[in-house]
Amino acid sequence: MTKQQPVAASILALATSLAQGSGLEGTFHSQ
Repeated sequence: MTKQQPVAASILALATSLAQGSGLEGTFHSQ
Protein backbone atom coordinates (compact mmCIF):
# COMPACT_ATOMS: atom_id res chain seq x y z
CA MET A 1 0.00 0.00 0.00
CA THR A 2 2.87 2.35 0.78
CA LYS A 3 4.17 2.08 -2.78
CA GLN A 4 0.73 2.83 -4.20
CA GLN A 5 0.30 6.00 -2.12
CA PRO A 6 2.43 8.26 -4.38
CA VAL A 7 0.84 6.73 -7.47
CA ALA A 8 -2.66 7.44 -6.19
CA ALA A 9 -1.60 10.98 -5.27
CA SER A 10 -0.27 11.55 -8.78
CA ILE A 11 -3.48 10.25 -10.35
CA LEU A 12 -5.57 12.42 -8.04
CA ALA A 13 -3.44 15.47 -8.82
CA LEU A 14 -3.72 14.81 -12.56
CA ALA A 15 -7.47 14.30 -12.33
CA THR A 16 -7.87 17.53 -10.37
CA SER A 17 -5.67 19.45 -12.80
CA LEU A 18 -7.61 18.16 -15.80
CA ALA A 19 -10.92 18.88 -14.07
CA GLN A 20 -9.88 22.47 -13.29
CA GLY A 21 -8.31 23.07 -16.71
CA SER A 22 -9.63 20.89 -19.51
CA GLY A 23 -7.36 22.85 -21.87
CA LEU A 24 -4.38 20.90 -20.53
CA GLU A 25 -6.05 17.64 -21.52
CA GLY A 26 -6.40 18.81 -25.11
CA THR A 27 -2.75 19.87 -25.19
CA PHE A 28 -1.58 16.47 -23.97
CA HIS A 29 -3.77 14.64 -26.49
CA SER A 30 -2.49 16.91 -29.26
CA GLN A 31 1.10 15.99 -28.53
